[in-house]
Amino acid sequence: MVVGDESAVLDQGVAALREIVAIRQKQGVHVRDQAGAWRDYTPDELWQTLNGSMANHILWRDREALELQAADRCAREALEVGDPRELKKAMVWLYRACVTAGRRRNDLAGGERRAALSLAELISLRIKVPHRFTEHAAKLRAQLEQDDITPDWSALLSVRMTERHAKELLAAAYLGATAQVQAALLIPDVDSYIPPFALPDLLSRMAQRQAVRTSRRREPAAYDNSDANVKLCSITLSGFRGTPAPQMLTFATRKGGPTSTIIFGENGTGKSSIVDAIEFALQGRIGRSFDLESPHGPAARNWTVADSEPCWAEAQLSNGVTVHREAHKDASGVTAVPADVRPGFRLAPLTIKRADILRFLDTEAMNRGAVLLDYFPAYADAMAARPEQESRRLRSEMARLFTFRAGLAEELAPLLGEDPETLADRSGFDQAVRQHVIGTETPEAFAVRDGWQDLEPRLNTLIRLLYRTHVDLKAVKKRLENMQMPLNPEPTRSQRAGIETVLDGVGREISLRFKEIATRTPVEEISVVFGKAGPLALDMVVELTTGQKAQPHHVLSEANLDLLALLFFASVAQQAALHGQAKILILDDVFQSIDAEIRRGFLEYLLIEFNDWQLIITTHDRRWHKQLEEMFREFGLGFISQHIRGWDSKRGPQLDQPGVDTLTRNVMAALGSGDPKHIASTAAILLESVCDSLTKNLQLSLPRKDWYTLADLWPPVRQRFANGVAAPAVSALPLFGSIRNQTVHADPLGQDLTLPEAVDYADAVMRFYNALRCPSCHGLVNKEKKGVPTCGCGKLAL
Repeated sequence: MVVGDESAVLDQGVAALREIVAIRQKQGVHVRDQAGAWRDYTPDELWQTLNGSMANHILWRDREALELQAADRCAREALEVGDPRELKKAMVWLYRACVTAGRRRNDLAGGERRAALSLAELISLRIKVPHRFTEHAAKLRAQLEQDDITPDWSALLSVRMTERHAKELLAAAYLGATAQVQAALLIPDVDSYIPPFALPDLLSRMAQRQAVRTSRRREPAAYDNSDANVKLCSITLSGFRGTPAPQMLTFATRKGGPTSTIIFGENGTGKSSIVDAIEFALQGRIGRSFDLESPHGPAARNWTVADSEPCWAEAQLSNGVTVHREAHKDASGVTAVPADVRPGFRLAPLTIKRADILRFLDTEAMNRGAVLLDYFPAYADAMAARPEQESRRLRSEMARLFTFRAGLAEELAPLLGEDPETLADRSGFDQAVRQHVIGTETPEAFAVRDGWQDLEPRLNTLIRLLYRTHVDLKAVKKRLENMQMPLNPEPTRSQRAGIETVLDGVGREISLRFKEIATRTPVEEISVVFGKAGPLALDMVVELTTGQKAQPHHVLSEANLDLLALLFFASVAQQAALHGQAKILILDDVFQSIDAEIRRGFLEYLLIEFNDWQLIITTHDRRWHKQLEEMFREFGLGFISQHIRGWDSKRGPQLDQPGVDTLTRNVMAALGSGDPKHIASTAAILLESVCDSLTKNLQLSLPRKDWYTLADLWPPVRQRFANGVAAPAVSALPLFGSIRNQTVHADPLGQDLTLPEAVDYADAVMRFYNALRCPSCHGLVNKEKKGVPTCGCGKLAL
């Protein structure tokens, strides 16, 4: 392996040699289809193929392609194992490919063959190659020189590659191939490898040592906390996902203050479209992905919206700021415009979805830590993103720079009298500027006398812009190359250092909460180990009450694994809030496979530990929806319920008005029907539901029966609320006491019920209902406080 700074020299040498090989391969040197099996051969297998009994049957063209393939394989091996000797082998393979090109009399021009042999000669001046190759190469070169054929470097490599550039690349490759190498350690092998401890025990020890070193680690970047107290008031979307027409959903009380929200709707009614719109507006992505038209995920633009029509989402925040973002479509694809994200939404994802839980649980430990790259960006002004998301962004940026480079080169070419393709190449650009602008001066002398100011302004601007584009393109290419090496620690080193510090507190929090919620599971401690088996490895080990240690999948049920993932994401979100992330958390239908007991325990944890957060919870389960509302009231937390009653292809999700539940909506709908019996019956159902809830929660006295009618429920309710603010509403209802029976039984009086009587009855029921329902938490009074009926949040007292 290489030592110290020699590693960088080796990296540069590998890159230089692979650039030569890649350029030559692009010139049309490809293995024939029938030889496709050779593509997977190792260099040793290729050597045997090219020197075995079948060697004489391989065409020179295919031989050169295979030798170039071997050169590239050896170069990559040099980089992976850190051994310069592999790079020297790669140079020998490149030499052989050049000599082979020199022998291709039938399909290559003399200038191209002459350039190939010249390149081989340059290689042989630096490294030792077999004598039989050099001797044959010398003979071929002599024949071409005798015919007065000069090297054609553009035919061999490309119009952008000059002899000088090729020499520079070979010099870099040689330096890498001669980097200092440590002597190999000669340690005797063992007959069999039997570790003295199990993997869970080893992980547990690593977790303990990781905690000890926490104080010496680097803290996450100093993030902007100006949005730390921001909440979401509303989201408006149009042309987005399953919402073709404009829709607005509020997350605020009638007084305008933002609050937690429960969104109920059957599957397919558009709950996720609303959640995705929030994420898109505030973070510029969907499902933690910046790919807005992925074939493997939801597309941002509604399928009915034309490319020229707008697709957007707009979030209204509690600080008065409106965040508007569009999914703009052009030739390069769909992008979020604008791309910048407010400080309070850069540190962590807003949403936790079922897919996030499954990804966390199903990803192998070696790469599981990649989910954490959605959190705590390395730079305070950047948005955190996983490697694959960053790769997509870099490729988009590279495409933009390529276009910009081509356009600038075309603008600059006539001013310098050069070909645009020459200027689009970095070396060609440098050479053209030296020749036409700097002249005989050195670049340093030209800069010292401020020669740039003497240029015509447009020429000066174009040169500077194209130079900046070349520099940026090189940086993006380098970053993209690093991103494509999953075990390379460099691209994420800064970010991982801060994440590791944060995870120490996360492990303790998960252990404590897991034991509080999953009381029947014999777990003593859960440890989190990050970045040990690989740069993005995330291992978890469970210590049982018996002292045994195991990996989670070996001892936990599916529900407990889901709980573990939820606690992990929630705990990391808490850590993000400590560094400036807005306290908004969205749980998108994540409880569907969790046992009722664990589901309730996790929600209790949320309502206690996240009581100052804005929680947005979606569900399609009616029982769970009702339980959610009851628990919010039980813990005295304000909330509103939003009900999506259906979905329409032209309008999208069909929303009830804020604060309107199913029963009151049915009464209002019945009032519009003009049917007296239907109006009175629907109002009576609402009254019976209210009375049933009040008698249970306030423990009002009832006769002992297996079932109760409104005739049983109404008297104790009327007696309890006959005095106080609800008294006027109560006094109006006895006049209509018998209407319930008239509407549901074959009583002749029911046929004579007039429309005004039915409307008055429905109005009286609604007045009574509204008198007992809190405008803040939207719950009925459900407990006695010092003899006074109060609601769950305590703001309504009767």
